[in-house]
Amino acid sequence: MIYPEWLKSVHHNGSEAYLSNNRPKLGECVHMRLRTNKDAPLQQIVLRTAPNGEQQFTTMVRAELHGNVQWWAADIQVKQPVLNYRFGLQAEEGVWWMNAAGLSISEPFEI
Repeated sequence: MIYPEWLKSVHHNGSEAYLSNNRPKLGECVHMRLRTNKDAPLQQIVLRTAPNGEQQFTTMVRAELHGNVQWWAADIQVKQPVLNYRFGLQAEEGVWWMNAAGLSISEPFEI
């Protein structure tokens, strides 16, 4: 599969730059961020989690803009000991999913 060039700018990891707390306690809120190029043709980004086995979609908002970098952000309350999540990136040309394993055109399994 050939991905659009702008997808190379999408990045997230478990560092302080992307997670306000990478070892939260149950009930705490975590501020999550995703980085893209400012010119990425994104219509929407959703953060998909599955607290207690039920899907939950949180719309991310455009946050800071630093030069060529657009930050997206959302707050998630931790409701279970392990919080699996992925990002759904919607653009005019399609929807892509990103998790720890990378990008996919279809929603990936839990990682």
